[in-house]
Amino acid sequence: MSTRCGLLASVIGLAFLGQPSLGQDGYVVLDRATDRGLFLVDPAGAITAITPTVPWQHAHSLVRDALGNFIVTVDVYAALGQNDGVYRASPAGEISAVAVGEQFAEPSGVAIDALGNYVVLNRTPEGRPQILRINPAGQMELLFEGRPLYVPIDIAIDHQGAYVITDRASAGRLFGAWTYLPENGAVYRFDPLTRQMTTVRSSVDENSNVKFDDLMGHLTGVVVDADGNYVVLEAPPHLDEQGHWEIPIGDTYLLRMRPDGEVFQTIHIPALDDYYCIGLDIAIDSQGDYIVADALGISNDKGRLFRVTPTGQVTTLLLTPLLGEPGGVVVLAVPPPPPPQIVGMSLVSGADPARIRFSWKSELGWRYRIQRASSLRGDAWQDMALPLSGTGAVIEFSDQCVGREPRFYRIRLSK
Repeated sequence: MSTRCGLLASVIGLAFLGQPSLGQDGYVVLDRATDRGLFLVDPAGAITAITPTVPWQHAHSLVRDALGNFIVTVDVYAALGQNDGVYRASPAGEISAVAVGEQFAEPSGVAIDALGNYVVLNRTPEGRPQILRINPAGQMELLFEGRPLYVPIDIAIDHQGAYVITDRASAGRLFGAWTYLPENGAVYRFDPLTRQMTTVRSSVDENSNVKFDDLMGHLTGVVVDADGNYVVLEAPPHLDEQGHWEIPIGDTYLLRMRPDGEVFQTIHIPALDDYYCIGLDIAIDSQGDYIVADALGISNDKGRLFRVTPTGQVTTLLLTPLLGEPGGVVVLAVPPPPPPQIVGMSLVSGADPARIRFSWKSELGWRYRIQRASSLRGDAWQDMALPLSGTGAVIEFSDQCVGREPRFYRIRLSK
């Protein structure tokens, strides 16, 4: 009897960057100021421009894909004659457009899923908030649009593959009347499979009454740590003498919350000398510490990069006029050692297609080839599909073969 085979590989979890040796981390910083670009910061603090002077007017978010490219969301990029959209910068500094057009009025956060797609937060010219999934070729899929999102800012992907989103506005009943509350927002969790949005934590209670949650003011960056907790940057909202919301200034707070919204740790990040502290983006380094990009000084002539340990210790890594408005940061880590090969065997036939299942945690920078053979003698292994790019996700494999012949599977690694 012949054997017909298919492949089913799915993401069942997500972690973040690998675990290099102590002291080997470098950083790439996105300078959001006009006519700025991407800068490499080595472990000694030396700064080198990756891209030349880039004539974008405002860039929002930065991530790095499995091939080492840097993905940036940009407001206006005059060099290519395009407006808002998503751009790719190679490690050599070559910039190309991924997806641009009139539908992008205010692209903000961006994350990369386990299949290498770019998940982008956007607001349309009409002000409708969106979640878009864009493949590396630029093909777009609308996953979500509308409320409860108002002004989505940043996005991360948790261990179950769900999107964690910070939103910088909300609406609720204040003294009985519905009120739009800028700078008083929420954290949401979106399941891309069911397309369901749930509230993790909000400044509005279950009865839609505003509770003025001091922890939910000016929300910016978000990341998911190794334990699955959501780590969010926040600066408290301020009121002027007339009771109107002002732009938050002063200190930043780092909130560690569980997926149910419980904040179990609040770390105070004070302003530095004469500079306000507005943390815009956050990453996790090889030691599990948080690296924060801090943008706004009084004169906006210096940028800061600092480290926050889980115990609350804050250390300035860099304070320099060479970075005018750091708004994004990624950690460059030494590639981890390859995990062992996985070999599975199935000898059973029947209607159940999931006769053999196994999973493994992928690592950033590696590519995985799922191979099949009918015997362990010789070298008759055949690729089952195109290679999968490692992103830190846990990937699950299910045997879809139909037939009675023995079959064996393995995972091969490549760079």
